Order: sequence, then C-alpha cells, then structure tokens
Amino acid sequence: MVTPSASVNHIGPILREVDLKFEVGSHELPDPIVVRPLPYLDQWRTIVDKKWFSYKLEDHSVFSFDEEAHSYSYLPCPLDVISLREFSKARGVTGSDVYSSDNQLNYEIYLSTASVREHVAPVRFDLDRRGFNHECHPLGHVHIGHDSQMRIGTERSWTPLSFFLFILRQNYPGKWKVLLTRPSAAALPSRVRGGLRVHDEAFLKPIFSRECFLS
Repeated sequence: MVTPSASVNHIGPILREVDLKFEVGSHELPDPIVVRPLPYLDQWRTIVDKKWFSYKLEDHSVFSFDEEAHSYSYLPCPLDVISLREFSKARGVTGSDVYSSDNQLNYEIYLSTASVREHVAPVRFDLDRRGFNHECHPLGHVHIGHDSQMRIGTERSWTPLSFFLFILRQNYPGKWKVLLTRPSAAALPSRVRGGLRVHDEAFLKPIFSRECFLS
C-alpha cells in the first residue's frame, strides 16, 4: 500500500465534513498495461476491483493520484445507479440496518443489473514538462472526457487537494455549499488558488495571451 502525501490525506476529513461516504483504497496507481486498452466501463471496474485508487465515493466514482508524475484523475461511475444510502431510503431501510448483510446483498444485486450511463466525463489534471509545446500542449492542463484531446491550460501547478476541491465544486455543488459553511472553508483560498505555485513565465507566453486558462 502506497503512503499518500498530506495533500491526499486532507481529502478524507473534507469528505466527512460534507457527509460524503467513501472508501479508502490502496493509493496504488492503475497498471497502464492492464487498464489503457480497456473500454471505460472495464477500466473503471478493474480499478475498483483491484482498489487501484485513493478514494471511492458512495456514488462509486474514484480518485487516483500519481503524485510523482503530477497526474490526478477523477473517474465517475459509468453505471446508472444510486448510492447505498439512497437505495436504502427508497426501501424504507434506516439506521444500522442500512449496513446489514441482507441490505448490502440486495444492493449488490441492484448494482449487478444496472444499465450503463450514456454519458460520463472523467477529468484528469496533468503537469507535463516532456509533452509541453506552445502550440497546443500547456504545461499544466485539464483533460475532460475519455480519450479526449482537450487540454485546458492552467496557470498554476495543482495539488491533489486542489484538484479534489475543483471536482467537488463542479460535480457536487450541493456538497460544496455545505463545505462553505464549515470552519475549514477559511482555508479554501490557499488550498484552491493562493497557495499554488504559478508556472514560470516561459511556459505561459505566448500561450497565455491567446487562450483561456484556468487558475
């Protein structure tokens, strides 16, 4: 099991603050030889089965952080499913019975028969010095979509925590609103933007003058 950085470890307490149930994985990276040739659904299933992730949320989406390569990924669940808590509520199951073996077995059966969602949008942040060029490959950039050529440049080097907060804001706006009411919200400016290192000017010009960039 890989030992995660402080930035990755800070994510768990925030998930608890906003009441997003989660499972901690091995923090190991998905094996690219195994995963890359697979369709998205099979990639997700393999990653979940082998616990090649840092966090799996209750909606079955996963976060993976390659801190050495500065590459952070969010893989939304490709199945059209609801969470265990939502499933239990719909069946009138409450309290500790939500996590009973019978209820969880029924939930697993529900998951095994779920249909595939028509659209999913995985997101990945990369800091890629080797691939950088001024034409269409910014140093720091965000990919949206599976096998996407989209590279939205960033002005700063993101951390696992800042990437997670970006996903929380964009994909879980209700939970983001909850976070804004918590004491830890005071630290958000430094975690999201102010505490991130700006790329050297050589990596931003002339790209910065002709493209829309994220912070």
